Amino acid sequence: MGPIVRVGPREIAVNTSEGVKTIQKVQRGFAKSEWYDKTGPGLIGMRDREKHSHRRRLLAHPLSNTALQDFEPLVQAMVDLAMEKIRHESRRLGHADVYKWFGLMATDIIGDLTFGSSFRMLEQGRGNQYTDDLQSTLHQVHMRIVLYPLLDILAYLPLKQAREVGEKFKRIGGYGKESMKRLKHAQATGALLLLYSSEALRLYGTASGSHHCSVPAGGWQIEDYYLPPSTVVTSQAYSLHRRPETFEEPFSFKPERWLDPTAEMQMAFIPFGERPRICIGINLAYVELRLTTAAFFRAFKGAVVDPALADDDMHLENYTLISPKGRKCLVQV
Repeated sequence: MGPIVRVGPREIAVNTSEGVKTIQKVQRGFAKSEWYDKTGPGLIGMRDREKHSHRRRLLAHPLSNTALQDFEPLVQAMVDLAMEKIRHESRRLGHADVYKWFGLMATDIIGDLTFGSSFRMLEQGRGNQYTDDLQSTLHQVHMRIVLYPLLDILAYLPLKQAREVGEKFKRIGGYGKESMKRLKHAQATGALLLLYSSEALRLYGTASGSHHCSVPAGGWQIEDYYLPPSTVVTSQAYSLHRRPETFEEPFSFKPERWLDPTAEMQMAFIPFGERPRICIGINLAYVELRLTTAAFFRAFKGAVVDPALADDDMHLENYTLISPKGRKCLVQV
């Protein structure tokens, strides 16, 4: 099986650096496919380029490197609180669930940034209505795409479960509107850390799934294949980051590979997508990753995986965003 694979009557999966770069560039005419119509409202699902550009510009300033310099002390305070909570839980239980604490920390940070106040989930040690809605709807969005239009039809039936799902999507939409309203009014530590961060993002980038685009008028010639207009082409970081032609021993965690990366490695490295469709939160993600990693290993030098954590618990599940199957990551600190 080569890097160009037909996965459906009108769908082709592309797994070459040059091909992915071409697909991701808006100016080459590759628009988001109809697949995104099934994902619901929001920046990711917006296919209208003008509306998408307007929304992205609105979000760009508070997530820029310049704005985040002023925001960094707040992020650092959240990181310090997360370390305190991890230490306390470890003393009480003999281990700490860092998956839980880092998730609460990241949500509190984005809450402060977009809503003007923290959700205070780190302080309380548990999620709230917002996170419960978000986590459950991520899975339901994936199922909606797979079973479209069946789930949309079920939403009109007098079923309790269908009604609850509809209410969750309405609340998620409300959170987004509130965030946008506030934004409209508002308008690394070292080379070693960078090596480990890059390798972790290569293997475990949060958004590693497929992105769907339509071939523009005139078609597209890729390698030995001609793809006619409107053919859906997909690209994904998961496969591209594991190409043995690009990354030696691709399934091994080898941070040292980034000491002297080849041009092909740098071209294939897209944990946050490719410009101009790159994740708008990339700068905030790097700030959180840098501060949290440094703080954790400074505070817990002897941290080890808890024996109670099974290999199957850490098996990757991909419902729009990846997460460990067991929804936990237990460590002894």
